[in-house]
Amino acid sequence: MVTAPLLASVNTRQLAGILAHEAGHIRHGDTRILSFTACMSFFGEMSVNILGGIMYVLSWLTWIPILNLGIAAFDFVESTLIMLITYLVIKPVDFIVLFFFRRDEYNADRYACELGLSTEIYEGLSIITRDDWKLGFFDSLWSTHPAAKKRLARIQKYIENEKLITMQDDKRV
Repeated sequence: MVTAPLLASVNTRQLAGILAHEAGHIRHGDTRILSFTACMSFFGEMSVNILGGIMYVLSWLTWIPILNLGIAAFDFVESTLIMLITYLVIKPVDFIVLFFFRRDEYNADRYACELGLSTEIYEGLSIITRDDWKLGFFDSLWSTHPAAKKRLARIQKYIENEKLITMQDDKRV
């Protein structure tokens, strides 16, 4: 997405590098995967909300002595089930999905570099990720993007390889 703050913070060359990165996401089908995971997350949250709604409605009936015990038992089972699903299924799956999202970011960076926009993506990314340098270890584990420092280091290697190839080509001529 191209926003007004992005346009105000980068020049045309840097914007070309950033757009090439975004084109890499499209080229590799990352948007389809993101849409699928967003839908799955939505349905998971909806299920938890429906269970919470059922419990809310049942709480109105707790004044009836016999139902009170059944509702308390249902609440215990429901709460335990939600906690188990959250920590044994949802969180580990989220963690794995985030790993693949971060990998996709590296691949999109590489795509921009392969298009010949290594310097442009490096400069643009340096500008738009200024605040990312403050992320702690655990914040970076739960981030959709790899640490800016690591991304820039990889892009720098592409730039160095391009210079090396150019120097070798110049020697041949």
